[in-house]
Amino acid sequence: MSFSRVLEGWDSDFPTARCALLIYVATCLFAIFVTLRSGAIHDYEAYLQQWQNILSGADPWAQTYLGNALPPNAYGPIHVFMAGSLAIDELTAKIVMAGLTLLAPFLFLAAPLPKGDRPRAFVLALLLYTCAPIVSITVFCFGINDGFVGILILCACALQSRERLGWAGVAIGIAALLKFYPLLFAPLFAVSRSGVARVRPILTAGLTFAVGMALAWFYWGPSAFNPLLYGEARSPKHLSLLRFLDSVTENLSIERYVDFLIDTNALFVVAVASLVPLWGWLTRQGWEVTCLVGILAVFLTYKVGHPQFYVSWIAVHVWILVASNDERALAVARALIPVAVFLSLYQLLYLLSKLLTGAYFEGDLVWFRVFGSVVLGALFLWSLSRGWRALGRTNGTNEAPIRIRL
Repeated sequence: MSFSRVLEGWDSDFPTARCALLIYVATCLFAIFVTLRSGAIHDYEAYLQQWQNILSGADPWAQTYLGNALPPNAYGPIHVFMAGSLAIDELTAKIVMAGLTLLAPFLFLAAPLPKGDRPRAFVLALLLYTCAPIVSITVFCFGINDGFVGILILCACALQSRERLGWAGVAIGIAALLKFYPLLFAPLFAVSRSGVARVRPILTAGLTFAVGMALAWFYWGPSAFNPLLYGEARSPKHLSLLRFLDSVTENLSIERYVDFLIDTNALFVVAVASLVPLWGWLTRQGWEVTCLVGILAVFLTYKVGHPQFYVSWIAVHVWILVASNDERALAVARALIPVAVFLSLYQLLYLLSKLLTGAYFEGDLVWFRVFGSVVLGALFLWSLSRGWRALGRTNGTNEAPIRIRL
């Protein structure tokens, strides 16, 4: 798509377009200031240590180097290649991620929007995605690489809306080479309203991921697969329902059942990631609704419930609110707005707790970690109940046969 096509329609309402650009410039200036001023904090400090060890010759996924313990590396080969950014500056990767997040509103202009709606869509994308605390704090303050995943999922949405299903799968596969969990999203993009399961996103995502991991294995050996084992061994955190159960059932007779759920968590996550697209296919929900429900369900099931994971869900949610023409998806996305608000509020309070107490939800504030998942899960169920009528709309598509094609 040409640059002129992306900007098409901006001259249809000059005051609105000018206001949009002014808001954008102000946002960029503030975001750049925050990105540089906050420096290397939170997970980005661990990234720098990992990258420095890699440049010194350490195996990227080794647990020790020259007799010293290394911080665990739970990321894929693309994260490892980012070590080269230190040749420019230690904040290079963070600055690049911030720049891509600031460019994210332009992706929404790739959607088939009416000409006069483009400035409005641009501002909404800027406010609802780039400026949302769950995104802006993750990217501009912490520099966590889930910000890259969010951009790639937005790219997948833009490509999917243009029927570039194979390239949408490539975007998902690249995201999975950075952090493995996006690979679970590929089947969600295969669902259509017509009853046809278009498997191209699954195939291209799987192929992209397989090629990337094969190259990593060829260069570094089997240690490239260590993050999969590390993820399985991690304890429940933050916005995972298992974090709540693990806390409240301690020393109770049902503790061993909770431990079983934690130990076998990968099976439940894969089951959810398989059943939701199957549900979306059989009931013809379309890829947008299926992604909204599926990605949220996967993160609620996964025991490592870090708030930054939800950036990719926010990407899909905002895409639908701003750029979708599917009224069913719009109705469900509007019903799920309380979930998006809670996620941003949680991330904002998470940052404030550090600024005010010197720790992230520790001490008297640890109950945020324990009960946050309960609030999120309740909001998810309540929002789905509000949007359930929209989920039942078929518009006659149930008359089409269920089938699979490339």
